[in-house]
Amino acid sequence: MVATGFIEGKNQHNFSATLEAVDMDDSLQFNFTYTDASGKQQTEKNMLRVYDNGNKLSFDSAQFDIVEIRRRGIRTTVYAERTGYDVNRQADYQDIFLIGLGILNITKGIR
Repeated sequence: MVATGFIEGKNQHNFSATLEAVDMDDSLQFNFTYTDASGKQQTEKNMLRVYDNGNKLSFDSAQFDIVEIRRRGIRTTVYAERTGYDVNRQADYQDIFLIGLGILNITKGIR
């Protein structure tokens, strides 16, 4: 797995990571383990849960409205949106989850 992130708002960095998905009965827990730019091993844990009759999604402590679900073969794409604040300004967030056999792609966007 490759995770892409920014360090201190500067250059884009790619990290090799391992992903463990744990069934928590009513949700999934994703454990991302990687070595950061300073050489220290890190583990991030994120919970993913769909609720409210499939209309809402909780991920990484944020609550989203599910605005669209697309299915192509064995792959499912979930579009989730919420409003919030970024640098003290109102912002719209969109997370896109691409889920399939051996695939988990999470794209986070802000505008």
